[in-house]
Amino acid sequence: MSFNPDRINIHELTIEEPESKEKPEFLFDPSRLLSEDDWQALQMIAKQGDLYTNASIAITDRKKLPEISAETREDLLRSAKSGVADGHFQNLAWAKYLSPELTQVPVDVLDSGIEKDDQKISELREKNDWRHLLEHVAWRTIIGHSPKLDAEDFNKMKEEFETQKSGEYLIEEGAAMSIIYPDYPLKFSEENSKKMESHLKRQIQNRTDGEWYLFIAMAKIVTDKCTEVALRKPFNIETTPIPEIKKF
Repeated sequence: MSFNPDRINIHELTIEEPESKEKPEFLFDPSRLLSEDDWQALQMIAKQGDLYTNASIAITDRKKLPEISAETREDLLRSAKSGVADGHFQNLAWAKYLSPELTQVPVDVLDSGIEKDDQKISELREKNDWRHLLEHVAWRTIIGHSPKLDAEDFNKMKEEFETQKSGEYLIEEGAAMSIIYPDYPLKFSEENSKKMESHLKRQIQNRTDGEWYLFIAMAKIVTDKCTEVALRKPFNIETTPIPEIKKF
């Protein structure tokens, strides 16, 4: 969801507020769900140059990140930049959590990708597909090129997140909302927390889904955000309808 200086800093808030002693409304630490055997499996995959595994470890517990060889770094560079020209920013966004050095893309390639991704975001908006729109906006925000959003966008994404019932999508959307709107008061009911924890446990147990470690990392983003939210006053959505989008 500690963060290095090149990742999104959830403590750099627009409004400074006094601390409180409220308990975070999030009932588990995702990193504690991983056994030593799970960590060894992750580290083995990471050493083979898999971008998502390395990034997931960096987010969940950077101290457990294997040393990156020169050969592995080249593999990570290729993965990070793949698809950018066609408007696919997922790889680049995850690479940013691992190292900013992996996200250097020629300006013309980046501009071409942003133009295509803007078109994709417009299509998702027209289809009212706010779940996938949240993903695209989060990736763009992480790399420092947030698309333009208005009050209606915020309200629709907020509604999508706050009415979500799936543990899987609660993790995805919770992470996205905390990235896009750092001042948004990310909280979860006990029921939803249990749904998220159950989803993570199933993924860890099976290890057949290549995204199992991505969900641990996204849940860590959510955990850190919920902890931060608990240390400040409740966010007044009526007086501040649109939380400020993180600037880089």
